[in-house]
Amino acid sequence: MNNAELAWTAGLLEGEASFTLYKSDSGILRPRIQINMTDLDVLEHLQSLIHDSRLTGPYNQGHKPFWTWSLNKTKSVVALCRILQPLMGIRRQAKIDELLDNTGKRWRPMKPRGRPKGSKNKPKLCRNSL
Repeated sequence: MNNAELAWTAGLLEGEASFTLYKSDSGILRPRIQINMTDLDVLEHLQSLIHDSRLTGPYNQGHKPFWTWSLNKTKSVVALCRILQPLMGIRRQAKIDELLDNTGKRWRPMKPRGRPKGSKNKPKLCRNSL
C-alpha cells in the first residue's frame, strides 16, 4: 500500500469503522474491524487494498441496500492497527490501544451493577438530601 492509499484507508476507517472485540468459540477475545456502508464501490476499493478482508451483502432493512466489509483475522487486524494507529485521532488511537491490549485474553462476563432485578429493596432517601 502506498502513502496515498494508506492515508485514504486511515481516513475511511477513522470515520466509518468500528474496532471491536468478539468472543471466539473457545472464549478468547478476537479483534475485528467492520464497516457497514451503502457505497459498494468504496468498500470494493478497500477490499482491494486489504486482501484478508471480506465483503458481504447486499442487505436491505427497508432503506437503501448496504454492504458489510470486515477484517477478522487476528494477525491482519493487529498488523493493520499498528500501521494505521499513528494516523488516527486521539479517540480512535485509544480504542486501538484497548483492542490490542485485550486481544487474546480470555473473555470474562461483567459483574452486574446496581440492585438485582426484582429486588424489592428500594434506595432510601435521606431527609437531609431533599
